[in-house]
Amino acid sequence: MQAFEINKKYSEKKVNEILSRYHEDTASLRRELVGYGLMKREGGGGDYWRE
Repeated sequence: MQAFEINKKYSEKKVNEILSRYHEDTASLRRELVGYGLMKREGGGGDYWRE
């Protein structure tokens, strides 16, 4: 989570780029971050952010 700035919006592509530093399955990591409430997401493939 420290790789993401608070309240800064990131595209899905950028989130994947950052997460790929830690694990190859970026889609699962991204879904889990949202699922556990660690990141928020705009619907329809929009931006992601950390609150």
